[in-house]
Amino acid sequence: MKRVFFIFLLLIVFFVLLSPNNFYKSGESVFPLGTKAAEQGFRIKQKNPVVNENNRIVLTTVDKTGSNIQNGVSWQSGSPDIAQVNTNTGEVLGIKTGFVTITASRAGETSSVFVVVAKVKRANTAKIPGDTKTDSNGSVYISNPLQNVILKADNKLNAPLQVYTGTLKTAGNRNGRLEEALFAGPTAIGVNNSVNGGLYVADTLNHSIRKVGFNKQVETVIGKGSPGVSHFDNKAISFDNILLSSPRGVVSDAGGNLYIADTDNHAIYYADMSLQKLFLLAGEPGQSGKDDGIGRKAKFRRPAGIALSNDGRLLTVADEDNNRVRLIDISRDSSGVVVANVSTLSVANSTQSLVSSTSAETTTEAVFEQPQSVSIDGLGNIYVVDKTGVQLITRAQGQIPQVMQLAQQEVSFNQAVSITVKGTEAFVLDSDEVDAES
Repeated sequence: MKRVFFIFLLLIVFFVLLSPNNFYKSGESVFPLGTKAAEQGFRIKQKNPVVNENNRIVLTTVDKTGSNIQNGVSWQSGSPDIAQVNTNTGEVLGIKTGFVTITASRAGETSSVFVVVAKVKRANTAKIPGDTKTDSNGSVYISNPLQNVILKADNKLNAPLQVYTGTLKTAGNRNGRLEEALFAGPTAIGVNNSVNGGLYVADTLNHSIRKVGFNKQVETVIGKGSPGVSHFDNKAISFDNILLSSPRGVVSDAGGNLYIADTDNHAIYYADMSLQKLFLLAGEPGQSGKDDGIGRKAKFRRPAGIALSNDGRLLTVADEDNNRVRLIDISRDSSGVVVANVSTLSVANSTQSLVSSTSAETTTEAVFEQPQSVSIDGLGNIYVVDKTGVQLITRAQGQIPQVMQLAQQEVSFNQAVSITVKGTEAFVLDSDEVDAES
């Protein structure tokens, strides 16, 4: 039986960071809570705004002094099916429950925020998911997109959690040492356990992938800080020329290369770290859909969390707005280029049809409710977090996959938002608030 641990994000923020001297630690470096990081010169004033379905709110922009900026600002929504924004006024209309990245642009500067679309009297409203990952030493890393930080606990979950990098409640886009770096809405975390590796963070509101090296340095690997679409003409694109749009999935393979879910562009990429080039693995940037197939013939709709099997041959994708989990079988062609064969996870219709069969009558596509996070154990079983909780898809050899609710006696979740599996333990990040303020 796998042991399930859950972490309350609010408790982390309230009780971990404070000390008698008002200091908090990041790795071995200690610095005061009172130090204020540099504010963005152009930014959206509202922090973590919420709008009800079919209602409207107006977002505004300010300069570094806090004065309103009214002229020359254009607005865009990363997911207009969830919330639309007037391109000139910043008025946001909530369409359906979920969350969306809204970006303001002016004179070459951009600023992005998460906007949650809620539904009154519905208990299970949208949450902005963080992520949790472990490294080879057993340390646990947790992203908090609303507080703009990465947290760390050494070795065991009962070890004290500390801010690892970023500055609490301060959004920005700055590289440097752990204590100097700034993030904006960091979500997914990928771990490269090599000596020269570290964490790879999907810095969602900066529309980029950041590396938090084990050498305690933070750098931007891919992305320019503003949203955009990269167009692939059957060729790889240099990291320096890539535009991303609200990426929320990243994972490292055994060789230190990355797979990336470019969420609002509906595409999956393969990043070759030695070549410093990005390959389009599956989907078509800027086009959404639900088709299975090879490479760019396949389509996704806001792919979020991703996970890679131990042998590196299966990439699992939480295809959030398709309410499905997609499976990408990875191989290489004769020239060594990575090839993706995309299918949709199907499960047995009943326990009487568990034995493998080619008949479509014995299986059906597994339907989830906005899946956000996935993980794979050493046996190939898949763990999925959606708005209903945590589910296990068993994949025993010779049998059709079957969905089971992952639960134990006396264990419940307010709302699980991510999961990672290591050995015989499943680490579940549990969040019960839309806005985690300390």
